[in-house]
Amino acid sequence: MAFIGIDLGTTTSEAAVFEERDGPRILKDERGNEIVDSYFGIDSKTNKPAVGGKVKSIFQSNPDLAVEQIKRRMGDDIKIPFGSEEIESQNLSPEEISAHILRHLKRSAESQLDEEVDRCVITVPANFPDPARRATQQAGEIAGMTVKRIINEPTAAALAYGHDEGIEEEYV
Repeated sequence: MAFIGIDLGTTTSEAAVFEERDGPRILKDERGNEIVDSYFGIDSKTNKPAVGGKVKSIFQSNPDLAVEQIKRRMGDDIKIPFGSEEIESQNLSPEEISAHILRHLKRSAESQLDEEVDRCVITVPANFPDPARRATQQAGEIAGMTVKRIINEPTAAALAYGHDEGIEEEYV
């Protein structure tokens, strides 16, 4: 069972793994991208959920079929409508939409690591309010992972620096 770190970003998202021998490594998705556009929508050709750059282009041509910048709505008690006459309209919470993005990162990691990813740490902005943090944790759980910790982005940077400098990991 593998453990990954995730930056669930407003416009892009990434996943990484720490390997004992080589240190941290950014993981790529099935298209070979280290950075995944944080877009979610319905592929009009397959009528199935999709994430990433493909959805970004769908959004640019038909914004009713996709959602962007869902991170800004985390913790809001709302349902986001999207769809069209050709594709059944849906209403999903920000947590459910974020879970699709997280699931995409999880599957990509599993493909590269050849093992199941069951745990993660997710970074969030330092000023993220508690409802948004809880919603982010819930999204990770919906995506099928145990969220071990929600970490402020500056804290993650400081931990990485401390690790690189050989400072004891007493705060992790």
